[in-house]
Amino acid sequence: MFIIFGIASKKSLAATAIFVMMLITGCALKEDWGAVGTQMLYALFIFFLLKNLKYEVWAVKKSSSE
Repeated sequence: MFIIFGIASKKSLAATAIFVMMLITGCALKEDWGAVGTQMLYALFIFFLLKNLKYEVWAVKKSSSE
């Protein structure tokens, strides 16, 4: 929700990235490789969102340079 409205986008995306890393670790330990592949795509998407945060044009509130 915070990411959609642009409230602390950088912090929200960083927290999401940490959460996805924990999910990937858990699924890898469980050896659920189908889920790991899907979550790696999510991680890639989050990486691109973080990388292109400076182009945040659709957010209700722009992130300040954090």
